[in-house]
Amino acid sequence: YEPLRDGKVSIGDAMVIAAWKHGWSQSGWNPRVLSRKDAQELHDYDEVQDSIHKMNWPPKPSEKNMERLILGYLRYFALAAVGGEYISEISTMPMDMPATKYGKQLPNNGDVSTFVNQVPMLLSGRSSEWEHFAKELLHEVDECMKEKKIFCSDVDALERLMMQNKVKQTGSMGVLPATHLPPALGGFEGVFGLIEPQQRDRSFCDATKTLLAVSMDSNSVRIGGYDVEKRGILMARAMQTYHDLCAGPEFFESAMKKVGMEGVTYTANINNKVEEPTQADLEAIEKEGADHRKIVDAMANEYSNDLSKIWEFTPDDNLPIMNTFVKPLRGSRPGLQELTIIAIWKHAWRQAGWNPRVLSLEDAKKYPEYEKVEYEVRHLHRRMLHNEYEVMCYLRYFAMATVGGYMSDFDTVPFHFPTSEYGELPNSGNFTSFSRHVPALLSGSKSEWEYVAKRLIVEGKKHTDEANLPYTFSDMLALNDAFYGKGKTDKDHIVDVIAKQPNYENSGTSVIGWLPRALFNQNVKFDCTLLKKHVAIHVSHSAVGHKSGKLPGYEKVDSRQLIRPYIMAELMHKYHNDCAGPDFFESAAKEVFGGSTAKDSSPKEKEGSETDAVKGDSVSEAGSPEDTPGTKSMEDLVEADGSLQISREHKVMFVHVPQTNGHTIDQSKLFVHPKKATVGGHNRIMDFYTREGINSNDFTSFAIAGHPCERFMRIFDSVKEGTDRNPQEVEWAKNNIGDMTVDEFVKKGIPGEYSPFQAMWSFMFMTDMTNGDTKMGVDNVFCQEQFEDVVSWVNKKYGPGFLQEDKNLSAQTVRQCQNLEPETREAINDHYAMDYCIFGFDTNNSEVDTCEARRISKSDYETRVESCFSRLSLETKRRLKKEYPQHIL
Repeated sequence: YEPLRDGKVSIGDAMVIAAWKHGWSQSGWNPRVLSRKDAQELHDYDEVQDSIHKMNWPPKPSEKNMERLILGYLRYFALAAVGGEYISEISTMPMDMPATKYGKQLPNNGDVSTFVNQVPMLLSGRSSEWEHFAKELLHEVDECMKEKKIFCSDVDALERLMMQNKVKQTGSMGVLPATHLPPALGGFEGVFGLIEPQQRDRSFCDATKTLLAVSMDSNSVRIGGYDVEKRGILMARAMQTYHDLCAGPEFFESAMKKVGMEGVTYTANINNKVEEPTQADLEAIEKEGADHRKIVDAMANEYSNDLSKIWEFTPDDNLPIMNTFVKPLRGSRPGLQELTIIAIWKHAWRQAGWNPRVLSLEDAKKYPEYEKVEYEVRHLHRRMLHNEYEVMCYLRYFAMATVGGYMSDFDTVPFHFPTSEYGELPNSGNFTSFSRHVPALLSGSKSEWEYVAKRLIVEGKKHTDEANLPYTFSDMLALNDAFYGKGKTDKDHIVDVIAKQPNYENSGTSVIGWLPRALFNQNVKFDCTLLKKHVAIHVSHSAVGHKSGKLPGYEKVDSRQLIRPYIMAELMHKYHNDCAGPDFFESAAKEVFGGSTAKDSSPKEKEGSETDAVKGDSVSEAGSPEDTPGTKSMEDLVEADGSLQISREHKVMFVHVPQTNGHTIDQSKLFVHPKKATVGGHNRIMDFYTREGINSNDFTSFAIAGHPCERFMRIFDSVKEGTDRNPQEVEWAKNNIGDMTVDEFVKKGIPGEYSPFQAMWSFMFMTDMTNGDTKMGVDNVFCQEQFEDVVSWVNKKYGPGFLQEDKNLSAQTVRQCQNLEPETREAINDHYAMDYCIFGFDTNNSEVDTCEARRISKSDYETRVESCFSRLSLETKRRLKKEYPQHIL
């Protein structure tokens, strides 16, 4: 540490140092603060100084920023001079990193190693290694500035050394910044969740055992909406909560004992005083939230009623183009949450002066070698065969190769990205990233996009034969390896655009990857100076998941993933109100209502109706529309329904769960219509509510539930045999099942992310975005073993002869589970534990018909799903949340 303010240590810095020293001391370490004086003890310090001043510094460096950078280099020379082994930033605090374990043996046999990629939050190495490392780092800094013509920090040099394998990693992301802790740690927003703790149990502590330390750097604190001068108190408060809950002894008590203040009452005030909102304030916030939701829902409904508007694009020579790529993953129609995000994305970029364009798979197909590259992408790895999302992520680069220019993720929206400055492609059209290896915002000429698209396939092919690869090798991982990591060649060049006015403390990607804390506090304004250093913000699932706290106006919603589109809109609204203008919602309302507010009357909305978000009785991932059919005829609506099991004539919907005898319903007279496509497929209830005019008040829905274990056996046989399946599914079975017996397949692990093997409840339940409740979306659930009840109900309700008995049903209900190995049966029961519990099946005996589905009311189902989930083990809960991200449990 070295003070930058005229050699004087500020009160804020003093508190940080005090917290840092006590934190490491409490974990059994002997903390030591090094300074420039320690570096000056090095035998050839004068030569080091001379080398620093002779480096290829860009012109007109800021004296303060230059000093920050130099101190960043000198700390390694200071460590070399005193013979140390570990070094951390003063903002890095230990969690589960006891000296008794980590002080005895250095990682990687003492080679210089980083715990957090290229970020120097925590490093280790033999004392004899540090001088050589420091000089190598200084050389790479010089080379970096020579190449990039910008200031380069020790972070840049560390990255270069890692690519040359001169610096190793410890093998895990053991230290993370305050804003980037993973959702696995209970979904709290980084270390800030410890500052303002909610109710935590021991499972939270178990999760944090994988985390060695956390870093509360000043930039994270600013983004978090806290006063940087109180960073030391923030660090201490976080450690107090962690030790009190998980580790012990208490942080403050041990600190006060150390300074002779035992028994003294203390407080740790970390926020500026904010007046508590009155009831009138709360009602006003809720009212504003409802108005905003009404506008957003209307924007989405415009696209829902006419899908062609998604891809509608009018060239304008005066407006530069911002592209994104959208390919619906279920059928030809995007889900409602996708539609809502697209609507917000287009409006946000249009408001920033750009001409937004949504590309599709049809654009990728214009690429001359499309069939060849599509085949290569789908066969990069066995996991790609049934991961349409990742396939599309690769193919979007080929769509861009046909048009060139900018591409942003459809959940990336602009902050300070003026067309006057960025209208022309940066770096002469060379491929450019505004978010390093995260493809949130990229640019390049057509030829550059083509090179990158093909280069990613080359990188992906390196993993084709890795049978045990536990994850899909995504385009993001390929981008990282090809241009930043071990796969980089001399031909691979990417230009990084970093935040404006970079300095050692807050340089970084130009796209923010986390949500500003002020978004969740009505009384705190955005730090506009900080945000305007960044061109955009990426409102990813990860960014939304890292935050705790309630969005004003959405307090009833426990899960922020449900309202991600609304978070995007509210983010733009607050940014424009606090920093930029004009008002986001007002301009959006003018587009969809023709007036200035959501309250204005409009022919586009049913008179007097509630908004979709407020009704809550027919909602999908992001709330299902109670659409008013526009001017489309009945024939057009039926044709648009495609193969979905919807009868508009009889006002009925059938949710076909795999292997529950649903084909008999599909082929019944219920869905006969001259304009109706051949009915079939396994769709979730939420898919039906994306169709125009479909609502729970006018339409009845039904589904069938079968014994979970027996159903699994039928699915296994069907998938393995490849009967009536498309080539992709046949190839999936070949690669994932082959000649395995069912016992071998189950022992390997049932692939819950593969649709045929997913649980029945996931097809019938959906989430109410107004309060986060998991709701039963189907009106009538029948038992497969009592199929005669289905026949009787259909024929009584819709007319005799509409549905016939299935003569082959007895063959489908042969009991196979009784012959399974006990371990196999137990694993299957565990995988489908929710189905057993919700629908009332017997886990031990499939010969006894115990299905209770027909006797359970809709409201009872909602009570059951909560009760059943609460009984599961922590490991099973985490698996379900991963396999069913569209459901909030």
